[in-house]
Amino acid sequence: EERECPVCARRVAAAALEAHTNACLDISERASREHEDEAQLRAFLLNEERRASMLPCALCGADVDLCAFHIFQACSHGFCKKCLQEFIRKKIAAKECSIACPDASCHQSIAAKDLKDLLTPEEYQTYESTSLEEVLRKSNNLVRCPNKECSNIMENIGSTATPASAKETGSNGEPLSAEAIKHRDQHRFRCRACQTEFCAQCNATPYHLGFTCQQFESYGKARHCRFCGDQLKQQQRSDVCDDPDCVSKNADCCRKMLPCGHHCCGIRNERVCLPCLEADCVKLNAQQQKSQKQQSQQTGDDFCNICWAEDLRSAPCVVLGCGHIFHYKCVKASIEKRWPGARITFNYLNCPLCHTPFSHPALAKDLKPGQTLLAAVKDLALARLREMHLENCDDVAKLGAQFYHDPAGYAMHRFSYFPCFKCKARNVSLNVD
Repeated sequence: EERECPVCARRVAAAALEAHTNACLDISERASREHEDEAQLRAFLLNEERRASMLPCALCGADVDLCAFHIFQACSHGFCKKCLQEFIRKKIAAKECSIACPDASCHQSIAAKDLKDLLTPEEYQTYESTSLEEVLRKSNNLVRCPNKECSNIMENIGSTATPASAKETGSNGEPLSAEAIKHRDQHRFRCRACQTEFCAQCNATPYHLGFTCQQFESYGKARHCRFCGDQLKQQQRSDVCDDPDCVSKNADCCRKMLPCGHHCCGIRNERVCLPCLEADCVKLNAQQQKSQKQQSQQTGDDFCNICWAEDLRSAPCVVLGCGHIFHYKCVKASIEKRWPGARITFNYLNCPLCHTPFSHPALAKDLKPGQTLLAAVKDLALARLREMHLENCDDVAKLGAQFYHDPAGYAMHRFSYFPCFKCKARNVSLNVD
């Protein structure tokens, strides 16, 4: 009779079942023990292998996996990357140019390659910028251009003291003092990359010629004459200095304040104030009035295109019908001088920028004699043109000609008129052709 073994499920004789079962149990227990021993050995080996790949960090005291550990090339000291990154970020925040190894006994600086490996590209760029700023701050020989689009770095090699000429004056119009000359020689720079002129000590652009940095700061905080820019005395309540020219300009100038808070640079008693000439306001007005065809982009810093001696804010101004702005007295002087030579011409009645005839209520009285003379000379020229039967010549009738459909312009161009030196009456003198 055969029976099934409860261990291995084999069928064996009933008389041998007990012996077979005991043998199977012995084999199973032995296999189980061997399996457990093998698992323990495997775990031991894995643990030993893991311990072999771990290194202790001297900053945090923890055992760190080798892949999260960093060893410096220069000094061979190693720390976990997390601790090193925190250490380096603190040093960058403290604006330290040279970051030394964290080991107390080591004074070796961390190499740039190590910093690149430990920091993000943005953090490394911040480190480079911070280091450069600190080097420039501590160095007496390096100067950086204040123009943000340039940032060129130059070396200050010193300069030989040069005396100021008798005509050289500062930005305040005063002759240069010995102190100002010394400061100019030491601290005035011109960037060769972008041509920006600046002060290497306070980064003022342009350089404050005639002032030291402290004097220029005091000058900037003080009150100034609205016309010449000279510093006003503390006891002066007016915004105009005592110079006769400035007093005369103030008599003609508008006293109103514009909605933007700046002085009106127009003339007194105008019905409509001159637009603000400050650069920010000019830019804002241009954006708000894009639909308008006639709008001037001139600012108070632009020179008057008639006198070319002073900027627009230095004297009362008028905006002409064409939209261009000039000094009021410069326009009046130009009209009073009339034509420059012996021949009567009328360019003095036109805007020097666009050649449009002058037009402004305050100039109507000054313009009337010239406009009357222009009409009279034009009539004489047209009459002479008809007498010579030239009103339909090619210069007037031919398409594309300079004076096409403009016989008056052609007549004024062809004939020359001169005033009589005795009675000042005009008379025709010659034919241009």
